[in-house]
Amino acid sequence: GGRSWDLIGFQNRMARPIAIGEQEREYNVIYAMHVGDPSTGLHISYDNGNNWSQKGIYCEVLTVDENIPSNVYCADDDGTLRVTYDNGHTWNAFPALKEITITAIYIDHYDNEERIYVAGEKLHVSSDGGSSWKEIGAGLGSTRAELKILPGDSSKMFLSTYFGAWDFQCSLFRSLDGGISWSKLFSGGYLSWCGPAIDGENTLYVIHNNI
Repeated sequence: GGRSWDLIGFQNRMARPIAIGEQEREYNVIYAMHVGDPSTGLHISYDNGNNWSQKGIYCEVLTVDENIPSNVYCADDDGTLRVTYDNGHTWNAFPALKEITITAIYIDHYDNEERIYVAGEKLHVSSDGGSSWKEIGAGLGSTRAELKILPGDSSKMFLSTYFGAWDFQCSLFRSLDGGISWSKLFSGGYLSWCGPAIDGENTLYVIHNNI
């Protein structure tokens, strides 16, 4: 439960973002970007961090589909969105999203229908696997963000922004109309991450250094 930690590789390198995907063979797949040398691209380990392979793609945002963890979405810093359906072995790009800055990705499977949400200056959604996109509301345009949607009710969204136009700090926003409008809940102060996270009982968790 987090009381102790084991080093599993990637030492002497700063990794962000990091994601844990589907189990392949004996271990879960680990995805990590080397911040200190982004030219090396995304690194993936299939053996608990003992060995890493470089994929030659850059991921500013990295999101694992929680319902289908073999599906992982990667957005680079020029707005190109990619997806792998096979634990990172092959990647496909969504050309329809070119030149749209993406700061957060969320995959919703409500009512057995997959919806891909991407946030940035605007909020877009795709209901056909990324073939087409619909603008549904304003985004918040930060340099980095986290988007969560309440399971079973896609009208309720929570979006945290980092180091953007809001005093260069982590702030949490809520939408009750599917991303059309947003209200600011709080500013968490100078944090590298403030959430949000939602558990199976729809409890919202955030980090706030001003409480």
